[in-house]
Amino acid sequence: MKPIPYNSAIKIVNSHELIFNQCVAQIAKDLDLEEDWYTKKASDLDELYNELFPIIQYKLEVSASGFQQLLYRIDIDETLLQKELSSGAHSDLTSMLTGLIIEREVKKVITRNVLSGKLDV
Repeated sequence: MKPIPYNSAIKIVNSHELIFNQCVAQIAKDLDLEEDWYTKKASDLDELYNELFPIIQYKLEVSASGFQQLLYRIDIDETLLQKELSSGAHSDLTSMLTGLIIEREVKKVITRNVLSGKLDV
């Protein structure tokens, strides 16, 4: 299976409520959040970003070293992380990390569904 471009992944998640809900559940699992952490009715990645941002900000403030372990558990590519950090394209660290976490979790869920035959892309 070839990698799915993130723009295509966004369209898939925003148009499949089941896939979106799986992304919310995957984030809850990987970040040790309560299953009902996402309280919005909308299934839109922009809303998900807005809900996740303060959580990431809090986790960064509480423990930078713990957050590094969290990124390892989520499987954020270190090369990509370094590239994003040095690009200067982000207004702050929290927004960059929130975006990278959502992107990675979305790709995990889509890949899992494609490989199991539940989703055809």
